[in-house]
Amino acid sequence: MSISSNYIFEVTSDPAAIKQSFINNSESFNLPNRNLASVTDYVNGELAINDSDICQRRSPTISIQGQVFYVVRDTSITLAEGDFTSDIVASCCTLTRDGYVKSPTFGLKNIPVSCYAFVYTKPDQRRKGVAAFMLNEVNRHMEREIPDGISVLYSDVGEYYSRFGFESRHVPLALLLVAAILQTPSVEGGKIITHMQGQFKDLFILDDRILVERLNSSLTEAPYKISVSLKPDSAIQELFASRSTWKYSKSKSINQALEDLIFGISVTDEATGQVLGFVTFSHYWNAKVMSVTRLFISPSAEKAGTAKTIFVQLVQNLAVLAEKLEFDTIKLWHSEIDETKHKAIWDWIDELPNSDINLANTSLSAINFHSGFKAKYDVEGPDVKWEMNGKWCWY
Repeated sequence: MSISSNYIFEVTSDPAAIKQSFINNSESFNLPNRNLASVTDYVNGELAINDSDICQRRSPTISIQGQVFYVVRDTSITLAEGDFTSDIVASCCTLTRDGYVKSPTFGLKNIPVSCYAFVYTKPDQRRKGVAAFMLNEVNRHMEREIPDGISVLYSDVGEYYSRFGFESRHVPLALLLVAAILQTPSVEGGKIITHMQGQFKDLFILDDRILVERLNSSLTEAPYKISVSLKPDSAIQELFASRSTWKYSKSKSINQALEDLIFGISVTDEATGQVLGFVTFSHYWNAKVMSVTRLFISPSAEKAGTAKTIFVQLVQNLAVLAEKLEFDTIKLWHSEIDETKHKAIWDWIDELPNSDINLANTSLSAINFHSGFKAKYDVEGPDVKWEMNGKWCWY
């Protein structure tokens, strides 16, 4: 579809344009369902989250590191004096973080991984090709800035993004009922430690080290030729925690001090202090759902045959927290637990009464390999294994 010449695309860091983008896209969200009483609440929350470490990171070599905003303006709209934003008719943003690629030719290398988000077109501008114009321009910007990188997104509009180079890699969900978990026999594989905001750093340093060791020491299994992954980083979990905390601060129905909110649980060896496993999570307050953002089981627990025990202990303690908040469900992406390596864990989940182990995900995972990436590694999309394809890649 051709587009009128009155539309222009901009990469922007203008605070007024960013604020207007959030004002516009607030229409996409059911604000009461998110504990947000007004557009102002929503906008202020997203602007506060935009100030987080992971969003504000900048790199001397990657100009789009962190969160970057894009807008489309309609120059046919007449602006009143002092109005510089009412002509913004579409917008989106990307969050570019550090990732890895493992190939037999080049070994393990760092790559940038960009996540597309907040894609929005004003209702009166739809079916005019505006969204396609914007996304094609963002893609061109990505190709210029990080040709050797990759992009990901999570689509609530089905396969719409496939026309822009994104290949679907759907991941089902498991919904575990808190009441069912609390009825299971208690297990103990180590000492439980809870983690509040600002207390995740050591967990993700470990997670990153184990991921690097695994990628370095193993070949990517057939039919894949190479593997890609987002880098484990405590700042990602801090962002999830910030969003949960902001929405919680607007809740009128939950009675718990903000400083008492927990966003992670670990199991450690009491004798050595070694972390045997951990789970981090975010909260969907009105839906009464805890969503797992990252689940880690240590190689030592796997080697000792205690992986199931560690998992069950983590989930049981997460269920205790959920019950205190009157939550009824724990959401887990299948990608968090290898279904071949950890069959015993999946068998345990499958036995939980009334839990849904294989729920279709309404947000479709999709990945786009930039032209420089495909040329350098001599691959097409189906050749690439996407590690950690779950909530962790989102934000």
